[in-house]
This record gives sequence, structure tokens and C-alpha cells, in this order.
Amino acid sequence: MFDYHVHPDYSIDATGSISEYCAAALHLGLGEICFTTHYDLHPLRRQTDNFVRWHGEIVPVTAAWLPAYLEEIARADAVYRGRGLRVKAGLEVDYHPSVAEAIAGVTEKYPFDYILGAVHCLERYSIAVAADCAEYYTGKTAEAVGEVYYGLLSQAVESGLFDTIAHLDLYKKFAAPHLGPEIRTVHRGRLEPILQKMANQGMGIEINTKNWYKGLPEPSPSADILQLCRENGVEIVTLGSDCHRPADLSKGIESAAALAKQVGFQYLYTFAARRPVPAIKL
Repeated sequence: MFDYHVHPDYSIDATGSISEYCAAALHLGLGEICFTTHYDLHPLRRQTDNFVRWHGEIVPVTAAWLPAYLEEIARADAVYRGRGLRVKAGLEVDYHPSVAEAIAGVTEKYPFDYILGAVHCLERYSIAVAADCAEYYTGKTAEAVGEVYYGLLSQAVESGLFDTIAHLDLYKKFAAPHLGPEIRTVHRGRLEPILQKMANQGMGIEINTKNWYKGLPEPSPSADILQLCRENGVEIVTLGSDCHRPADLSKGIESAAALAKQVGFQYLYTFAARRPVPAIKL
């Protein structure tokens, strides 16, 4: 099994070094992990999100640290591959149309295995942060939020920058107290054409297990959205715990694999040099 959404301590909201994660992966019996440090350039969150940790210091996101990051991952792969663990290099990139060119400049220049795209922010608010959601969702309808989110997601897919899309229905995480049960259906009619674009481009999705181990009843995306992915031609699915500390590595991954099989996916995929690899037959 593998985990393709792993945040080492280069991400400012994470703990655990690359070597510590690799040791944990070996202990868990994983065959592969991919590090996906946050690479955030959102123009309205420069003072909050757009940083990485490098040499123990919090520094703004630029490309300066990327060679060292890639070299550290390559060294880890050289050490651990003989012990049955492959270590891959990736990024999780928050999409905003104004920085698409800057994102491409990084993802096309450096030899990544995997680029995970996401829509984390609506306007200046992070929909992954409860306090931001309380402020942003107040006074809005579920339909209005869905319109904004899926509009951005459509642009992210059309950009062609990403190999998969992370936590496809992230907006639901903190929405129900503010927007009511209608938030569960705002994807209808909006998501299907986006999924068809993803299928045409060979873009995949992840099943993100973080909701499960944080006490929520379903992963992201939920089973009904995963079913829509299959019905609209998306074939590539990978698994990620979205862990920010080694203790959470691979949590929920086996359940996510079972769900992928239940929905009807044929394979679970890993990536090498930005190309999908059918790794596990379901």
C-alpha cells in the first residue's frame, strides 16, 4: 500500500522530517510514499500561507528551497528502496488563476513525480480552516458557495497544471452548521462537466482520508461524488492521508482502497515523473 499525500516539516503546519516519515512508512509496511509539501502562492494570503520551513526558518515561498527538497527526497529514496520503500517527490499546490504562470514555472522546471492540485481558498478565506469558514459562509447560501468553488475548480482543471485533484469536496468540511444540508448537493450539475474534462486530460482524483481520522463520517470526496467520477470517465485514483505528522501516516488508507473497489475503480495509481502508474489491481 502507499500514501500519496504526506506533509513533511517543510510545510509550516506540519511536523516530522522526511527521514522520520520514511522510518514510519517502513514500520507500517508501506511500499511507497510521496511527499507533497504545500506550495502556496495565493495573492490574498501572502501573510498567512505563503511560507515554507527551510533550515529551521520560516521563509516565503520561492523556488530557492526546491533543489534541496528534491535532493533530500532523492537521498531518502536511495537509502530506502533497497528495504522495499520507494520515496517520491511532489507538491500540493493551491490554485488561483493569477498565479497559474508562476505555478507552471515551477512544476515544469523541476523533476517532480507528482503534482497535487487543490482549491483551498475562496476569496481570502481558507475553507480548510474552521474560523475562516465561520466568517466566509455567514450570510451566504450553499448554492452561492458551490458556484464559486466549482468555478475555481473548473479553471484549475482547465489549466492542465495538475496530475490529480485533492479533497474534491473540501468546502463541505466545515459548511453544514453555516449552510445547512443543501451543501451536500451543490455539486450536482456543476461537477459533471469538470469530471469529463479531467477524464479527457487523464487527470486523476485522490481519496483523502483525513476526514475519517479527524472524526468525520466520510472521506473527501464522499462516496456519491466518487461514483460520479467513475460515471464521467475518471479512471485514475490515488490515496492520501493528508498527514501533517508521522503518527497519522497512512491512516484510513485501507478503508479508502476498499471504497475505491466498491465504487468500481479498477486500479489504484501511483506516479513517476508525472506519469500515472497502475500500482494495485482492485
